[in-house]
Amino acid sequence: HIFSPESERNKPQHVEVWLNKSAFNPVLQPVCDKHGATLVSVDGRPSNAAIEDLSQRSTGHATIILCLSDLNASSLSFCRDLAVEIAKGKPAGEWDIRLKRIGLTPEQVLNLGIPQVAGERSRKVDETDYRKYVEPYRLNSKKMSELDALEAHYPGGIAGFIDTALSKIDEYHNEQLLMDLKGGH
Repeated sequence: HIFSPESERNKPQHVEVWLNKSAFNPVLQPVCDKHGATLVSVDGRPSNAAIEDLSQRSTGHATIILCLSDLNASSLSFCRDLAVEIAKGKPAGEWDIRLKRIGLTPEQVLNLGIPQVAGERSRKVDETDYRKYVEPYRLNSKKMSELDALEAHYPGGIAGFIDTALSKIDEYHNEQLLMDLKGGH
């Protein structure tokens, strides 16, 4: 699902919020619209069609993608897979796309007091990567934390979380990003 804003804000870059849950679309679409950001939700993994649509929206624009998913073994790879699919779509240097994972992170789970709940099994490689990612924070790698918990643990819920992230969009130019195609990595 792709929700383009009614009008682009006067920003030097195009901004998109990607998540792997469409249940939040009704809550997040007005927030994204307020900030002139495109909302993209996919079921599970980013499809080739979603990447092709991104290429058309991003042509001629610097683009920042804020990526959001549950903290669990299968969702951990969502942002990485999105970065890989974008990179496969065009050679480095042809697109100016930067991607940042904004949540959920182990730090957010700890700082916001987001509970871990029983999680479903995933591919062995995903479970190994997830264990390596969460165990330094002393989180249980057999459990997960869901975006839904932001409703109770973040001021304004997930809409407030995205509103805050979009309000700080200019700060992401100086941060370590997961992917920077213009920079070649």
